[in-house]
Amino acid sequence: CRRMEVFKQPISICALKRYAADKGGQVFERALNVKENTGHQVAVIGSGPGGLTAAFYLRKKGHEVTVFEGRSRPGGMMRYGIPYYRLPEDVLDGEINRVLSAGIHLETGKSLGKDFELNDLKEDGFEAVFIATGLQLSRKIDLEGAQFDDVLWGIDFLSEASEGKEISLKEKVLVVGGGNVA
Repeated sequence: CRRMEVFKQPISICALKRYAADKGGQVFERALNVKENTGHQVAVIGSGPGGLTAAFYLRKKGHEVTVFEGRSRPGGMMRYGIPYYRLPEDVLDGEINRVLSAGIHLETGKSLGKDFELNDLKEDGFEAVFIATGLQLSRKIDLEGAQFDDVLWGIDFLSEASEGKEISLKEKVLVVGGGNVA
């Protein structure tokens, strides 16, 4: 960032995005122009950022869209991987509800391969399927001892914590990594 060279401090992109989201007002509603219904039905599998974005733009084009989510609440890794102090739940719910308010149907607790198959969607009248299941698995490194029960993997840990599951930790904890998950 050039600002770092001039003012010795970079611009906080996260803070700017948060401010815009909090203060944006009715910008979203003004941009939402749903075209006349085309009669085409599209299934979107996954309600994370990719699935919700695809559903939103498909709906804007006038297609009937149903989003299928395997978990009980939509949001994908925005909900189950980002702690609430970074992305407050009420902000997330508000943004998701804005997207869904375009006339998008949401069915939670329905997983591909468990509750339905692709052929079932075709039989139900869906002409296209967008699969947006994301990357919900931790990247595991091959270390001696990594297979022990008390070794927790980043995304699994964050997901369980956000679901309110009790997580048992020992007196000393080592966090390997330095990114957002760590």
